[in-house]
Amino acid sequence: MDYFSFFILFLVIVSTLQPLLQARFEAMRRARQIAAIEKERGSRVITMIHRQETRWFFSVPVSRMIDLEDAQQIIPAIKETPADTPIDLILHTPGGMVLAAMQIARAINAHPTKVTVHVPVYAMSGGTLIALAADEIVMDSFSVLGPIDPQLAGIPAASIVEVKAEKPIAEINDLTLIFASMSEKALKQLKAGAFELIADKMPDEQAKALADKLTSGQWTHDYGLTAKEAQSLGLNVKTGISSSILDLMKLYPQPVRQLPSIEFLPRTPAGRRHGAHFRNNGKKDRIKVRIKEGCPMDPVQFWYLPLAPVFFLILVALFFFVFVLLPLGLMKYAYEQLGVSPTGSVLLLLGSLIGSCINIPIAVISQNSPIASQAVDFFGMRYQVPPATDWGGTVLAVNVGGAVIPVIMSVYLLIRWQLWLEGLFATAAVSVVCYWLSSPVSGVGIAVPLFVPAIAATVAALILSRRHAAPLAYIAGSVGTLIGADLMNLSKLAELNAPVVSIGGAGTFDGIFLTGIVAVLIASISGRHRDTKAMLSAPQ
Repeated sequence: MDYFSFFILFLVIVSTLQPLLQARFEAMRRARQIAAIEKERGSRVITMIHRQETRWFFSVPVSRMIDLEDAQQIIPAIKETPADTPIDLILHTPGGMVLAAMQIARAINAHPTKVTVHVPVYAMSGGTLIALAADEIVMDSFSVLGPIDPQLAGIPAASIVEVKAEKPIAEINDLTLIFASMSEKALKQLKAGAFELIADKMPDEQAKALADKLTSGQWTHDYGLTAKEAQSLGLNVKTGISSSILDLMKLYPQPVRQLPSIEFLPRTPAGRRHGAHFRNNGKKDRIKVRIKEGCPMDPVQFWYLPLAPVFFLILVALFFFVFVLLPLGLMKYAYEQLGVSPTGSVLLLLGSLIGSCINIPIAVISQNSPIASQAVDFFGMRYQVPPATDWGGTVLAVNVGGAVIPVIMSVYLLIRWQLWLEGLFATAAVSVVCYWLSSPVSGVGIAVPLFVPAIAATVAALILSRRHAAPLAYIAGSVGTLIGADLMNLSKLAELNAPVVSIGGAGTFDGIFLTGIVAVLIASISGRHRDTKAMLSAPQ
């Protein structure tokens, strides 16, 4: 294995660790924010935030609800908190197991010092049951609590009891009667549990009336009780979630769906265009690029797929299709034509594929409000707008898989085959084509149609040098795309309201990666064709 193969293997190993590193960085950011809240409020901060979480490299969403695992973690945390230390519980949950919620609520109720439950968005069902145990509930303007009426197999227990009461016994089947019996017990138990949690916070009659109202099923189970309604019920509710808690919530990102259901353009100040340029005496100001100072750089913010997951999987499938199904003999020809070993060719494209998720931030080029996370379609491809970063505005970055690795490989091929003049002309031709066909895509960056770099590079390489068409196609397709699509459009980037615009990343990576695939195929096919021709022309 040559030095280049070792280098690519190193990048592959480092990039493969991305999910573990990403999870670690996210945990560290949350720990820092929780520590800041504890210092601000002089309390012990505990969070129960149930959002869909992502697992492993392809970001498969996993739903979360209150369960016994939560109870086993929170109860010891409450018990080990000193008696004279208040507790702030940040609650964001759709609900879950009554048993687990009741255990957590009793632990909160038993803490001798003040316990405050903060509800930034919602705490439904079991979440509301936990909130009832707190000394104070803090809600945001539009956050909600919910009824705590029990559900059996997804059916409200109160509704099952009503069926039993309204129909003759002879007309009710045995299973419904069994459910009705269970429902009566569940209603009684939950009403008693709710009363237990609020009995020390209000007169008994008021506590019994509130427990009955919340458990009786007078609302649908998904009904949202606003802060004003909760106050009218007698709960100690205040409005106004602190900015530090809202900042913490941003560190629990919701995985982005493939198709956005909410889309909008960011609001810009009066007198400003929808972008970063200003009009002064009929002339545009130049983009002011500055390095963000005083802001800790968190790499995890710049790790994301350059395409929507389904489209990225298509590139993964293409990679395996080429290198699993391509005969070893053809890979030998690819080695001879490119000057890279078969292992190096595989590691080159695999490194590009995995490295495409990593962006190296360089500077902040605009202070506009970035567009919220969503999917953007362009020329048959779907790109995912990343979440906004701590740097604010639009961050200019360099993509490892779409810029760093291809440039290193292109320099190697130029030196290896001495293609300076041909490389210059081929790169210039591809740059012009990519610049002509590239388009600014709001929220993403500069995008070029998928097949343009590969087709332009192949044509230019075959015209200028059939003998070295493969390395020339790779050089022109990679460097030409970076120059024509990204670098020649730098002046447009600040207008796109993208959280991150990545050179070689979203918008251009797919074309650059496809160029690498095409270069390997050209090397394989042309090398075999040359050997076959030589054999046929050899004297018998």
